[in-house]
Amino acid sequence: MDVTVTIAVSDDDVARLRTSLGPTVDLDRILGLLVRAGATELLTQATGRVVPGGLREARLYRVYLLLEAGVTLGEAQALVAAIFKETPGRARGFVESAIARYDVELRASVNARVAEVLDAAIWTEEKWDVELPLGFVRDRVLEIAGETTFADPNRAGRGSVYRFADETYQAVRASVGLRARPRPRR
Repeated sequence: MDVTVTIAVSDDDVARLRTSLGPTVDLDRILGLLVRAGATELLTQATGRVVPGGLREARLYRVYLLLEAGVTLGEAQALVAAIFKETPGRARGFVESAIARYDVELRASVNARVAEVLDAAIWTEEKWDVELPLGFVRDRVLEIAGETTFADPNRAGRGSVYRFADETYQAVRASVGLRARPRPRR
């Protein structure tokens, strides 16, 4: 059964979201995702499929629903900070906790973000330089790399960049369903 609902979004609501999320965010898309996640939350609670045991559990479930609705992992921290009125660090903690709690359900979303990071790698000095943002993406990539029989990545000494041997890099790519990426020719 499909249900269509019309929700009026005030100019004040738009301005507040714009202030919280920034001027470059696709607000129509985000509003649609918020409405979808909110409706799903109410329906699952009304039917008794999900009954959070407390505020923290309810928040983690809410973050999970946002991610399931289509909020990207890159957008999640800012959105969670805006919704829960939390600092970016605490918001990142909520997102990471939700990913850990709903690991199986969110594995595809996490792997998609990992794929973005791996695709942005740069070949330098016979190694792949991969910028691994602090948190769940870094943890996931390093976990996968650690499960291989190849050399572990090392910090490049600058920020969040890690250096991967080609074999390790290719194994991590394969683990998340990506094709091998050839080394650039000189």
